[in-house]
Amino acid sequence: MESLFDQLVIYLDTANEIDTNYNIAWYVVRNFSKITKMTINELADNCYVSPATISRFCKSLGYENYLHFKQACTLDKVFDNYNMDLTNMRYKPKECTKNYLKNICDEISKLSSVLEWDIIDEVLQVIHNSKKIVFFQNHFLHFVSLYFQIDLLSLGKLVYAPLEYKRQLECAKSLNENSVAIVINDGEYICNNFRIIQYLKKSKCKTVLLTNKQDTKISMDYIIKLKSSMSRYTLLAIIELMIYRYRSLYYLY
Repeated sequence: MESLFDQLVIYLDTANEIDTNYNIAWYVVRNFSKITKMTINELADNCYVSPATISRFCKSLGYENYLHFKQACTLDKVFDNYNMDLTNMRYKPKECTKNYLKNICDEISKLSSVLEWDIIDEVLQVIHNSKKIVFFQNHFLHFVSLYFQIDLLSLGKLVYAPLEYKRQLECAKSLNENSVAIVINDGEYICNNFRIIQYLKKSKCKTVLLTNKQDTKISMDYIIKLKSSMSRYTLLAIIELMIYRYRSLYYLY
């Protein structure tokens, strides 16, 4: 399932602001690093609710109890993956901008020698022949799936790109041999969502994996391997190229 912080962000984006759980989620997000040292009574007092309400909130996110919830806070790493020297960015923003854009351009320019179009064409054929397509990814990469989803929907394909873990699990259970599941793995999705992967295998649907893990041991029908340093911009470029290729193969008259 998603990391705790991811779950909270999704909840804040989808819940009603007058909901009690919304206020709890909002407090936790703003004080995430402090939660591990709080008792359930302290968190309840700060949120102006009862300890029982905190317990129900934890269970609504899939945690057995408040202790389990606190452990997830401890294990979760938030905002520690910056690929930039922030000190340099503070004093030399123009230089950092130039280097940042150069790295993106260099990475995208290497795609022509990295992409395996024979595999991609097989994947596109599977997509074209499938009655139902579902994308699975963490919420940071949802915009990529959404981009592909919108284009395929415009062509009359039945496509889902669920964001929440519960909805992803429901979709995984609903697939069959006429469906295709496309998993976008950034190094963490598969290990954090093994239950979903099990349902995909059980469903007998066609499975596609886009991954930046070169030594992946997961069994999928089609695996599109990307560079380990893949950025979201590179991934978006790959998806866009796949869309262009798909349209050229099946909708160019």
